[in-house]
This record gives sequence, C-alpha cells and structure tokens, in this order.
Amino acid sequence: MDKSNLAEQIGQAWITYRKGQLDAAAKAFEDLVNRNSDSIDALYGLGLVRRSQGNRGTATELFEKASSLVASARQQDAGSDRLQILQRMILQRLQELGAAR
Repeated sequence: MDKSNLAEQIGQAWITYRKGQLDAAAKAFEDLVNRNSDSIDALYGLGLVRRSQGNRGTATELFEKASSLVASARQQDAGSDRLQILQRMILQRLQELGAAR
C-alpha cells in the first residue's frame, strides 16, 4: 500500500474513532495493522480503541509494540520531532495503563 493511501485510511479510522464507533474503528485499525504491521499510527490507534473497550492487556501490548517501533525509527532519525512526540504519547498511555517502562 502506498503511503498516501495508508495515511488516508488511517485518517478515516481516526474519524470513526472520534465518532465513538469503536467496533468500526477497531476493524479499520486492525485491517491496517494486518496489512502494515509496522504502522506506528495504526498500532497506536488500535491501542486507544482497545483501551476504550476496556481491553487493557491488548492495549498495553499494542502500545509496547508501537513504542518498540518508535525506538527503532529514532535510531535512524534521532532528531525527528514527530517521533519524539509519538514516544511521549505512547509512554503516557502505558503509564495510564500501569505498564510504563
């Protein structure tokens, strides 16, 4: 999948999530993760959905995987503001779930 199409689909999944349509958002993010297992944005979105659905264990696993991908990406681009922000956001979610590193 090309990056612009991926970004568009992630955007649509976020819209669905913000509308409170958790089951539809979960399906959208799951489809994205299944096709793009290294998509930090899709993993983070699915983690938020799972947390909202009360599935703390799965949410923690998704946030931890996203965190690992961010750490790897930061080795390649240590000065990326986007990656630093993502790292902080993921750490906050893990802290909320009691799973902070």
